[in-house]
Amino acid sequence: MNNHIGIVGSTSPIGICIAKSLSNDFYLKLSYRDKNLVSSDFFNKNNIKNVYFDLQSPTFFDKNIFQKCQTIVWVAHIMQSYDKEEEIQLNVKAVQSFLKLLPETAVRKIVYISSGGSIYGNPSTIPIPESHSLYPLSSYGKAKKAVEETLIKFHEQTKIEIAILRPGNIYGSEFFTGRSKGIVATYINCIQNQKPFTIIGNSDAIRDYLHIDDLTQAVKCAIDSKKNRILWNVGTETGYSVSYIINLISNIFEKQAFQIGQRTVNWPEIHVNVLSNKMIKKESDWTVTIPLETGIRRIAEHYK
Repeated sequence: MNNHIGIVGSTSPIGICIAKSLSNDFYLKLSYRDKNLVSSDFFNKNNIKNVYFDLQSPTFFDKNIFQKCQTIVWVAHIMQSYDKEEEIQLNVKAVQSFLKLLPETAVRKIVYISSGGSIYGNPSTIPIPESHSLYPLSSYGKAKKAVEETLIKFHEQTKIEIAILRPGNIYGSEFFTGRSKGIVATYINCIQNQKPFTIIGNSDAIRDYLHIDDLTQAVKCAIDSKKNRILWNVGTETGYSVSYIINLISNIFEKQAFQIGQRTVNWPEIHVNVLSNKMIKKESDWTVTIPLETGIRRIAEHYK
């Protein structure tokens, strides 16, 4: 191991999975805000160091924290919501503060985990290519768009390489901590604990479901890539409705939630989101390795 990688947001479900996937091949600097959320797998490892900083603090970043890191994987997102404009400002400010000190470090690449599920809004083309216009509906999607623009501008002004990854709806065994808001994790938690489940919004909404292991492979491809600017969707090119997901999980687990209800929402919804993966396949050796049904069956095995 001769490469150092820093992960900002390593205590999130996605961050934990990315860190685990890289832990055998790299020296890692993992940031945390709440030490109680640091995975026990990341203690007492010679090649892993956990470091504290608060992205919402005006003095959160000490250039010495990531001094030796050649690559930063940015997973962190502040205040995920639907309609809080403050969310955009907070995330852009955090990234801008971070970027100002990068010239004083060894960082040469930033891998940013954006959101293919929210950044396009309601698309005019399916599957959605990376060249599609960006019309995010939520402040979460708008914040992702604003951070992407900040990173692209920084890349154009410096020699720092960037890799922007836009994953679909992520699911996987590591997400069953009670902290994931995804439908797969939420519904499985409900059926395992015999709790009522509420569908938020349209049950016919179609999404592209991506297993976390396929995202971590995309991160590795981005780290290894020789391209100085990457923009990749990370999806399966296959869409499934919320109703289909619920029925699939119920059939595989052979049970369903105690009660299934539905609640309408008072904000605009994305009706269909299915991502093209032609670009990432063209520019790397990435491919989908875990189809949806296979992924759900793996989760079911995890609970046995």
